[in-house]
Amino acid sequence: VQTMFQKYKATTVPSLALLIKNVQKSEEILNSLEEADQINFEENLPEIKAPKYAKLKKLLNLENPRFRFAVRLSICLISGYVLMNLFEFAQGAWIMLTSLIVCQQTYSATRQRLFHRVSGTLIGVVAGVSLAKLLPTTTGQILILLISVFAFFYFVRRNYTIAAIFITIFVLESFNIQSNTGIAVMIPRIIDTLVGAILAYLVVYFLWPDWQFKKLPELVRNAVKRNQNYFESVYKPTDYNDFLHNQRTANNADNELTTTWQGMRLEPKSKRKFLKTAYNLTYYNHTLLSYISAFAIHNFNKVISDEENAFCIEIYNLFEQLQTPEKELLEKIDGVEIQIQNLIEKLQLKREEKPEKSFGLLHNIVKVLNEMLWERIEYRN
Repeated sequence: VQTMFQKYKATTVPSLALLIKNVQKSEEILNSLEEADQINFEENLPEIKAPKYAKLKKLLNLENPRFRFAVRLSICLISGYVLMNLFEFAQGAWIMLTSLIVCQQTYSATRQRLFHRVSGTLIGVVAGVSLAKLLPTTTGQILILLISVFAFFYFVRRNYTIAAIFITIFVLESFNIQSNTGIAVMIPRIIDTLVGAILAYLVVYFLWPDWQFKKLPELVRNAVKRNQNYFESVYKPTDYNDFLHNQRTANNADNELTTTWQGMRLEPKSKRKFLKTAYNLTYYNHTLLSYISAFAIHNFNKVISDEENAFCIEIYNLFEQLQTPEKELLEKIDGVEIQIQNLIEKLQLKREEKPEKSFGLLHNIVKVLNEMLWERIEYRN
């Protein structure tokens, strides 16, 4: 890598030289992993113990998503138990089992699991009945049972639809071996699965639905704050552990924003508010994080010029402006826009005067911040 970097350092293809430099930096990081493994990071972390009462109070709160999920799931199971006894379902326990599996913390996750469970059960019934007819002997049924249980545990964390198919075949063969009633219980299994899935869906839809568009403003502000901390740790003298922490939290915030946008696409059409805005903000935040990461590769633990430092401070202040609540931001948008445009013009001039990569990256960071600013204004409108 060192030889390649020296060879292409003065190349007329800037992107190739930049790529070689990125590879060189990656090699340095990989070489330092052995030393990093010997560092006990936990020694530098303060031990924080919150009072048990405070933890319990925070947990037993309807604002807590885990508590909401616990209440939803409890209502699901109670409702399933009532229906099982009220209508005397032959295998009513499958209702509660299905509700337990399908009910998830969010609407989008519940909807996905519902589809996997129902489709897997239906396909499993057809496949199980077909196999029972093809291999009616006890030996053949035991062989199918063993294959099914192995395949279920293999696919349960890889593809739940396939896992549901094999567990349905397993149930059919189990009943066939025990009492030769495997095919007869398949209709009750389909009914119980549908009832349990519908219960889970209704509970998640009507009890404290956590629609993604409501979380969007907070997640955007959090992502901008994490990117700001990451950006600051690059141009300011920073401990390496703090730098890694800021880098990790910025990527986690970006992942949360992406997950929110993806979940929004699975919600009912009436609840997909600001779907395009969510996509744009997710795209811009990911782009912003990429530019900051590139800036970090070339400048972390290096002395930057006073001129670059002054630009970094101005950009840091722009991050602060972008975290302002939408209503306040709208009131001072003209002044912020003038500030951004002036900074873009100054960085563009520096880009033309000096070919350093830092000015180009800073210029791109400001342009992305400007795009995110206007997306937030449109979200407010």
